[in-house]
Amino acid sequence: MKVEYMPARGEPQIVTTFGIEFAAGQPEDITDPAILEKLDGNPHFQVEGSVKKKRGRPPGRAGQNVSQVLAAPSVSDADAIARATEHAANIAEQNRIRAAESDPEHPGVDHAEDGDE
Repeated sequence: MKVEYMPARGEPQIVTTFGIEFAAGQPEDITDPAILEKLDGNPHFQVEGSVKKKRGRPPGRAGQNVSQVLAAPSVSDADAIARATEHAANIAEQNRIRAAESDPEHPGVDHAEDGDE
C-alpha cells in the first residue's frame, strides 16, 4: 500500500521512521501490516484507502508550540491543585491541633488518655 508523509507547517520535509525514509508528498510502497497500522494512526501519514478522522490542531493560540500548550495547566488541573492545597492546609491544621492537645502544659485539654486523670 502507498503511504504518504504529510508534515505540518514547520516540520521536516524528510523523515525516517521504521527504517523507511519519507519525503513530504512522495508516496512510499509499504507491505508490512504492522507498519501500515502504526502509520495509519499517525496524523502525519496518509495510508492509501484509509479513512481517518481529521484531527484538529491542539488547543492554544497561534504561534504556540506543542510544549507550551502541554505545559500550561488545564482548568481541571487548576481545580485539582486548589483542592490539594486546601486538603494540605486542613491536614496541617489537624496536626497542629493534635500537637497542642498532646502537650500536658496546654490548658483546657483533657489528657485522660495519657493517664493524667
